[in-house]
Amino acid sequence: MVAFVGIALLALSAGCSSSNSSSKVASLSSSSAPPEPVSGDGCAADAGDGSAIAAIATKTLSAALAAIPSASDFAAYLKANTQTASALDMATRYAIFVPINAAFAKLTPAQKATIDTVPATRDAMLLYAVSAVPLVPSKLVAAQQVPTIYGPSPKLTVTISGTTMMLNGQATALCRNIATSGGTIYLTDTVLFPTA
Repeated sequence: MVAFVGIALLALSAGCSSSNSSSKVASLSSSSAPPEPVSGDGCAADAGDGSAIAAIATKTLSAALAAIPSASDFAAYLKANTQTASALDMATRYAIFVPINAAFAKLTPAQKATIDTVPATRDAMLLYAVSAVPLVPSKLVAAQQVPTIYGPSPKLTVTISGTTMMLNGQATALCRNIATSGGTIYLTDTVLFPTA
């Protein structure tokens, strides 16, 4: 049985803005699996060189995202949701799938406008990007269903094929296993939204 730690992650209820949402708490697993090495063709371009990535390991999520220029759009959306940002800065043992700026540039003007002006849509995108359990890519089998702090459904489908990690068959992890003081960042090329 998976042991749960007392560190709680405050998550917003799906479909509600941060100002008027009820909150829920998801405990994050304390799996003691050793960290996996940083990997991916996009690491140098999107996360910086080895020393830049190593320096992120002692930072909170917010500080780590601020140190990754290609993640500034996602960082800005997270900063706008102060409850989730603060909770993730204190939480441990989670994985977060962060779309790089080029992923947001691929959105239609209507999609981008909705994220910018509808807090519930922004928050759903943020919460769906955070796994509710630690992720160990080398131990994934076939298409693994990963719960997120968005809620019990829908789950993310994570697949590994050779050196390629895909999310929901749509997003590719460009750089994997960037450790922060609390969780692990995976930079992706596509913005994902929860669907019914």
